[in-house]
Amino acid sequence: MAHATQLSLDTGPVKVDLNRLVTFEPAHTPGYWSVGGEGGRRSGEVGECLGVISLRHASGYEVVLQFPDGAIDTFAPMNLFPVVEGGQ
Repeated sequence: MAHATQLSLDTGPVKVDLNRLVTFEPAHTPGYWSVGGEGGRRSGEVGECLGVISLRHASGYEVVLQFPDGAIDTFAPMNLFPVVEGGQ
């Protein structure tokens, strides 16, 4: 299956505009967060917060982190712990 662009998803005869379904709020200040949880593939890693992503009509959200290797992933806020400036 080919990868869709971030703003549209081609599902065959129907094209879904993700701009109408998803919101992204960029981080206003830089911050680093450590990923918690046992056994997760990113457990213990530290990433820079890029912002928050959510579905427009949902009450929950995920925090978007970028890691030193350039990978970007999302996490539930309860699985993240702030990193004190100058330490990890």
